[in-house]
Amino acid sequence: TISVSYDADLTLTAVSAGTALGSLSFLAGGDLTANPIRLVWYGAGADASNGTLATLTFTVPAAAKVYPVSVSVKSALDNALKPVAIKTEAGGFDVGCGTTAADHSLTYTASGAVLTETCSVCGHTATATLVAAPATYTGNEVAPVSVTLGSGWLSGTPVITYSNNINAGTGTATATLGDATATIDFTIDKSSAYTITLDNLDQSLVSAANSKPVSVTVSASDGDMSIVVEYCVGGVWTTEKPVIYGTFPVRATVSSANLATQTVNGTLVITQKDPVVIPTGGGASGGGSSGGSSGSSSGSNTPTPPPAPILIPGTTDYSTSRFVDVKSTDYYYESVNWAAEQGITSGTGDGSTFSPDDIVTRAQIVTFLYRLIGQKPNGSSGFTDVKSSDYYSASVAWAAQNGITAGTGNGKFSPNDDCLRGQIATFLYKCFGN
Repeated sequence: TISVSYDADLTLTAVSAGTALGSLSFLAGGDLTANPIRLVWYGAGADASNGTLATLTFTVPAAAKVYPVSVSVKSALDNALKPVAIKTEAGGFDVGCGTTAADHSLTYTASGAVLTETCSVCGHTATATLVAAPATYTGNEVAPVSVTLGSGWLSGTPVITYSNNINAGTGTATATLGDATATIDFTIDKSSAYTITLDNLDQSLVSAANSKPVSVTVSASDGDMSIVVEYCVGGVWTTEKPVIYGTFPVRATVSSANLATQTVNGTLVITQKDPVVIPTGGGASGGGSSGGSSGSSSGSNTPTPPPAPILIPGTTDYSTSRFVDVKSTDYYYESVNWAAEQGITSGTGDGSTFSPDDIVTRAQIVTFLYRLIGQKPNGSSGFTDVKSSDYYSASVAWAAQNGITAGTGNGKFSPNDDCLRGQIATFLYKCFGN
């Protein structure tokens, strides 16, 4: 007796006797649809140990699948089961799968940024991985994620969708196949691809009332952009714009949620509007090698007193000194702080000191006067010992062109010489008359 069990999807269409048996019949009246079925053979004189017992013909469905088949044989001679070898791979018909996704029965799973496809029939498996590239804010949507397909991947390239992919910060990309969704986060860096321009750096004031801030132009835009403008006054950085005459370092810092912080530096120059103009020739021919210290006080060499310089009134509250070496008990305390407030002096060294006991030079005293009442000169001073790169170059040129100094002789001004009391008095006389 041969007992045959087979997959219900198979259709048994024919059975024929093999070489080891004389005849073969179905136990159930030739019913080929029974599952399992039993076959009995007749006419065998003895137990045949070799040869083909029977040939069973099945119709295999088109779907790729492994169809298990099992066979057992019981001998009537000794009523014992005999092992039977069947010529099918792994106990069944391995129909196998094709080379395209349609040829397989694919399911999908996801873990993090990895999608996995698996065939439930043949066991095929392959992966697709989301990979993020560096990204920077541009003001538009960024799409920095690609898909790396593993060897044997059949399902085509997954479609990527994005969220939070405009502003700097963390964006997300996903890819979905079936019920599986792979996800990867990526970083959008702040943009540094913008420029900052400072304007309105040259200003003239009549009083604090017409003071205007330095203007800042940024080539990029962002809704929460912060622009901070700072001025260095007396060695201290502050957001309060000075309303005194002088030259002040200025810097503007720009930042926002999408723009990397950048700082640009400049120089603010504040001069007096409608400055006092010393009449040409007012002391220009005054002699002496000390810059006019021996000029005559009569005749054509007597300067015409100009109107008083227009100054921004100083604050009367100097509770905090602008310089560390000027104490409230010093007799010159208010004078020095007023001069600093007016931009007449910016101190010495890094601007934190005034050096009140140092001897003033000719260049320094002329610079004080220029900052007090001067206007920009036309051209250079003409002195051979004053270079255009010297901080006092404009001051000396202004003084020379307005007859306040004629130099010390031989085409020189001697800017680093000590300025004597008599010379200072002469400078003042030529500025303001008697």
